[in-house]
Amino acid sequence: GLPGFPIPGSRSQELPLQRWKEIIDDVEASFPVMPFFHFSGGEPFLYPGLMDLIEYAKGKGFSTSVITNGWTLSAIAEDLVSLGVNRINVSIDGPEAIHDLVRRKMGSFRRAVEGLRAVREAREKAGKKHPRLTINCTVTPQNFAYMNDIVKVRDEARADALTVEHLIFLD
Repeated sequence: GLPGFPIPGSRSQELPLQRWKEIIDDVEASFPVMPFFHFSGGEPFLYPGLMDLIEYAKGKGFSTSVITNGWTLSAIAEDLVSLGVNRINVSIDGPEAIHDLVRRKMGSFRRAVEGLRAVREAREKAGKKHPRLTINCTVTPQNFAYMNDIVKVRDEARADALTVEHLIFLD
């Protein structure tokens, strides 16, 4: 096998960029319909080759989306627009105090909202319709009482859509 990138605290390794490109080539050759590539994680923007991988997939004509915590969006907003990413989903757990409590990191909410706004502004500046911006909110015991507030968060962040999801329980 090919050497991968070690994940801190994990026994697994990330596939190298070239192997991911080979997988995209295999998908392109194997499917009569162009699938949608959705990049998730953990946090997908921690993968050092993600932007190259998105560019490669877009160059092959694939639609792409990313789900992220939003921390890096401000720095890469213009790149995401110019690459033509179709959708960016940002996980937000409620209004600022609740989100930061759930994420256990003060400032997480602000970074996510600022990132969404930065992508929206870059998109408008470029006169593009993409990426479409969605806030994903998973209902949990910590945030269920604040679901009415998440609509205000969507408006504040200038997101296009809001998805409210439930946890999947296994017994």
